[in-house]
Amino acid sequence: LERLSFAARAATLAGDRALELRVAGRRAETLLQNGRVIEAELLSRQAMEILDLPRIEDIDVCNIVGVRIRCLAFLGDFEEGFRLRDIGRPIAERLPLTQRRTYLSGMSFLCTLSGQYERGVGELEEVIALTRASDTLARRWLTRLDIQIVQKALKVQYKKNIEYPPSLDVFNPWPKE
Repeated sequence: LERLSFAARAATLAGDRALELRVAGRRAETLLQNGRVIEAELLSRQAMEILDLPRIEDIDVCNIVGVRIRCLAFLGDFEEGFRLRDIGRPIAERLPLTQRRTYLSGMSFLCTLSGQYERGVGELEEVIALTRASDTLARRWLTRLDIQIVQKALKVQYKKNIEYPPSLDVFNPWPKE
């Protein structure tokens, strides 16, 4: 937090409002993670005032909106949280799933703590579908990498014995790399 405070002062001195927003969002996130909800709420409110600048990127908006929504959820201000979620949703939808984690986290906390799960079902279903698709893609790539590793090992085995092994069990004692 101390380093983030220094970064905030440096951004202010440099007059870089976009950097101020990023640092404020990170500071609010860190405060929230440490249970300092009131401080995080104040900082996220200040950061929200910076959002109208033309140089602000969607990911930065999405991050601070997500932190702010989470703060509001913890403080029990659910209606304001849902209002902000409705504002942030079109921005979040423009981003890849990995860049909207903070927003989705805020939305999940809001729906859970308010008990209004149905208000987040659509977005969460989309996230689950994207996560499953990402998982499938990652497993396919890992399978390809595994095949390449096995091919290399088989070549080494063939050079040593001038034949391929009867099964892949001979590679079990080998190091993983």
